[in-house]
Amino acid sequence: LVTKRKIVKDHWNDPDLVFEKVLGERVTGSYDSSLMVTSTGDSIRISGNPSKFNRLDNVFGYQNIQQSIHEVYNPILERLGLPPFDLDRKNPDLWKDGRDGLVWIGATLTRVDLTKNYALGDNDQVIPFIQFLGTRDDRMKVHLFPYSRTVEWGGKASSGGRGTKYVYRKVYDKAFELDREMARLYKKGVNISESNWEYLERLLMWLDGKGVIRFEVELKSRYLTQKGMQKPWIADKFKEESYRHYSDRVLDFEGLEIGKMNDIFDKLVGVELG
Repeated sequence: LVTKRKIVKDHWNDPDLVFEKVLGERVTGSYDSSLMVTSTGDSIRISGNPSKFNRLDNVFGYQNIQQSIHEVYNPILERLGLPPFDLDRKNPDLWKDGRDGLVWIGATLTRVDLTKNYALGDNDQVIPFIQFLGTRDDRMKVHLFPYSRTVEWGGKASSGGRGTKYVYRKVYDKAFELDREMARLYKKGVNISESNWEYLERLLMWLDGKGVIRFEVELKSRYLTQKGMQKPWIADKFKEESYRHYSDRVLDFEGLEIGKMNDIFDKLVGVELG
């Protein structure tokens, strides 16, 4: 991998100051998916959604973080001739002495996205339910998107805010999102076989018929650092607890994960949407 570099001048502070900016290399997969790989010589960074790479859809993703690193990221690094991310916490070479004890220098996380799907029974329930969530501010500004297909908490992602310094949360209509993605792939002329298109159409009908919404929690670098979850095995251990901490504050009901309940909205008592 030859990482692209760009010569940058600091025109605002010192016009004579010149430095290199590492741009990274985009690695493309099937179905118009991609990941960004950056190698500085001292470190390697991969950014992108492992649950979407080389897959037609990401309705159901990986169950743990270490699995996605082993099955998605490391094969890409091997293909590029780069060393894999090492997750062996028993390897003494991956620890160094620090001021307060040993410090982990192996694979480190800077962002983790946690998601769960919920079935509302049918698509007619989706918009009213998302509108209902739009009334639950959870001590921070809530933003209901046009057409009521998405609701988010904190700063608007569309304006660069994307939640707080620690976390970003949103709920959205999964069928609507897949429909838009299919339209994008078709318009772009992505090579997808007839059988795979049929699969996507069946999946879309299934999501629409079940009224599937997705709750997404993005744990940012500051949150991971504060909780000690930069280490992948620690993040795997506490990811469910972290997800519940943020989802239960606006989704205060139980047993509603997809496949467990089909009449979620009818179970909500005393909610009047006007």
